[in-house]
Amino acid sequence: MIGVDLIGQIRRAYFEQHRPIKEIVRLLSVSRTTVRKVVRGQETEFKYERGPGSVYFGAKSGVPGAGGLRSRSSMICFISAISLTCAAMIPSASFLTR
Repeated sequence: MIGVDLIGQIRRAYFEQHRPIKEIVRLLSVSRTTVRKVVRGQETEFKYERGPGSVYFGAKSGVPGAGGLRSRSSMICFISAISLTCAAMIPSASFLTR
């Protein structure tokens, strides 16, 4: 996410200091497309929000051993394997396999 302060720095460098995009990219460590987007647009803040169907069970998801489950079928297999393991370990957890 690019905040208001970085957008201000980019705009000042481009419009007031007349620096080229290439130099702004090097100074502020942002991509050229980001600098172009800020210079050409009127946005005050850029955010990326995921859609409702984009779920990722990976190393950052907090699920141990998930290691990058991207598709729905691999996620279902992973969850069913966990439920079978729990059912085998805990006799009262047989409701998980129904």
